[in-house]
Amino acid sequence: MEKTPEAILAEEAGSGRAKEVSNLSTEDIAQFEDDTSGIDAFSENDAREERIELDNDTVDTLVNDSQEFSDEGISNEGHDRD
Repeated sequence: MEKTPEAILAEEAGSGRAKEVSNLSTEDIAQFEDDTSGIDAFSENDAREERIELDNDTVDTLVNDSQEFSDEGISNEGHDRD
């Protein structure tokens, strides 16, 4: 079950980690959540490994997308088969 923003704030305020932020827009917060939502690491090493895997996946995707695919068929010019 996901925690509500109020519950998270209450936890952070209780531990002294909560900070008031007034210079972030709603779009900035949404972008941050999108950027970090895919990472569910428990330590810095896990996060580092996950970033490396994501980078490798990105490189693999770019390589696959950049491969030249021929859209030409076999040429039968002058060689009709019946």
